[in-house]
Amino acid sequence: MKTNWYKKARQDQPIISFDFDDTIFSLAWSNEENDYERDEDGNAIGTLNEKIQYVMNRYAGMGCKIIIVSTRKNSTKHEIENFVREHNLPVSEIHCTDSQDKLNTLKTLGVLKHFDDDQHEIDMINEDASLVGILV
Repeated sequence: MKTNWYKKARQDQPIISFDFDDTIFSLAWSNEENDYERDEDGNAIGTLNEKIQYVMNRYAGMGCKIIIVSTRKNSTKHEIENFVREHNLPVSEIHCTDSQDKLNTLKTLGVLKHFDDDQHEIDMINEDASLVGILV
């Protein structure tokens, strides 16, 4: 069944979701370690993707609810929370799927659009046709 985009977009507060790693957060790579860089506490080191920050702020300014859906484990959710707080991002919820595909979580949450760097996730989302996946 095709989604009625007009009806879905007219929800009280459309939900727009973003992946975290390599979408909002650009991880720093260590060639020496052949892994992502980490600080002394083991937290990943990286920078804010300012283009995505702009997109998030635009959607938030239009009255959309902004959430993060990541395949990270719940045990690292605090890293995302700290980053969101540090950069004052307009994020109201953070969901970790513990390495599971995001489609079911996105559908359960009623997401209208999802931004992600993972082509596999985007393909699954767009094949389902109940929401839109945008490759970053």
